[in-house]
Amino acid sequence: MHDIDESAAKNLSDELMEKRCAPLISNHLKSINGFTLQNFKRYEISGVTVFEEKKLASTYSIQKQLCKWFKNVPENDILEIDRIYVITRDKQDYAGNYMPVLFFINLVWHTPFSRWNPLFWFFILFDEHSLYHEIGHHACRHTFGRDLDQERDANRYAAKRMLEHYPVLGGIVSFIARLIRLKDKKSARY
Repeated sequence: MHDIDESAAKNLSDELMEKRCAPLISNHLKSINGFTLQNFKRYEISGVTVFEEKKLASTYSIQKQLCKWFKNVPENDILEIDRIYVITRDKQDYAGNYMPVLFFINLVWHTPFSRWNPLFWFFILFDEHSLYHEIGHHACRHTFGRDLDQERDANRYAAKRMLEHYPVLGGIVSFIARLIRLKDKKSARY
């Protein structure tokens, strides 16, 4: 409905939220109504329409970054994703979310820093993981709600994509995880 008539969708959403719909639905409605296509750049990547919020502060091309990340995702895993909204933090309570049935993803962009800022690399990895996580929900055909098993599936999917893309970093993380587990086992003995 929002795609056809933004004001009618807002009126209906306001009515539903006044009746105190579930928080997850309320968040989705707020997210949907926070968009007006006038505030977005539109482009396609791998057959998926991407709406990038114009007011995002970025010193480089978000589109190029997304193109790079999409190359790490099997084609079948993005089939039927209708669109991805790349948005500022003020529009979303989470790092991202997936809307089953409508097949769209909201991805919060956390990376306003230049590539020379050390925080850039932390946040860009976080954003990449968030995208893979949400695509994982789609690839696994998850349903509405925050279910721990669905979150674990999506995290495993994202971890697999990250390990394929960053094998050295993955090796370092695996090594640290093994050290922590080893330390925990030794601590449990005493």
